Amino acid sequence: MLTRHPAPRALMIEALRLVQVQGWPVVRGTYLVAGACSCLDPRCEAPGLHPASADWAPEVTGQRVRIGSWWTEHPRASVVLPTGTHFDVLSLPSAAGRAVLAALERYPEHLGPVAATADGRALFFVQPGARCSAASVWDKYEADRDQGLDWQLRLHGRGDYVVAPPSGLGGAHSVSWLVSPYSRDAGVRPLPSAATVLPHISAACRSDAAA
Repeated sequence: MLTRHPAPRALMIEALRLVQVQGWPVVRGTYLVAGACSCLDPRCEAPGLHPASADWAPEVTGQRVRIGSWWTEHPRASVVLPTGTHFDVLSLPSAAGRAVLAALERYPEHLGPVAATADGRALFFVQPGARCSAASVWDKYEADRDQGLDWQLRLHGRGDYVVAPPSGLGGAHSVSWLVSPYSRDAGVRPLPSAATVLPHISAACRSDAAA
């Protein structure tokens, strides 16, 4: 099947925009070469969608010159966002994600940026410290998981990362924004507290897991 990579410079432009508008630092990721990950590991579990360096944390930057150099040399490199400092990310199955988005339409002030991954996950961006701000929800999740009911909810916090749009092969094979981080009125979309989003996520994920 023929797929199209993002247009030349699109990933560089988005990396610079995330830094300049959102204030989110980035790091260069991998990309696909002849169907294989540029990391050259034949057992790679996320081909083209992870940091280019195993020791990536010291390379995170908001410097325009370095970002320009990276994506000039590697224009198809994924844009990787470190989590835990400027934001946390709550990852859940896409079906549950759609239910959460529908519920939050009634509470738009609680809706931050949301991305969709190529492998069927919804990524909800929230303020850092998600584990502490909604400890009771996490306790319920862990109790359910111990009983065999796994919500498939994942937290990306300090020391972790997510891959930003439009990284990937293009079209359905790319990460995409379901809710843009950019707001026409304020320039950026405010990040909600995890405590306001997690009750909706808990209800949707528990329903999805039970089904």
